[in-house]
Amino acid sequence: MGIFVTGGRFSVFQGVQAFRSGGSESHDGYVFGLLVLLLALVTEGASLGRAARAQLIGEAADPAVRREVREFLVGQPEIDTVAALLTMRLGPDSVLPAARIDLTPGYASETVEGAMVRIRRQARGRRPELDQVFLDVTDADAAYGRTHRSDA
Repeated sequence: MGIFVTGGRFSVFQGVQAFRSGGSESHDGYVFGLLVLLLALVTEGASLGRAARAQLIGEAADPAVRREVREFLVGQPEIDTVAALLTMRLGPDSVLPAARIDLTPGYASETVEGAMVRIRRQARGRRPELDQVFLDVTDADAAYGRTHRSDA
């Protein structure tokens, strides 16, 4: 894009030089140069707007990131069901995944706590932007009418 903007500035410079030399054709050159510069500025502004939108705080994470987080959580032996998964961009390099999960039956509380710490650590290791991972343990059967892996 920089080349286009530079080209637009050069066209304006040529138009100004033609305007100084006189004649109606010189006005056309000046106007043409201004139009080229205006087009370059509008194009650059649109490009910057698209880039800024991708960095909005509060926007959901990229679908590929969501899919990867869901697959990661489903692959954990302690997690029976991922009932809900929400993601939110907290900054340019920060994503908050919030998952409502149902645990596989039969784990003691100390084991569950250790598993949650391990899952959070592994999630950050896989994708550094997952600097905060929120896991809400719930009963998927009661809350969402889902079945456990062991029942299927």
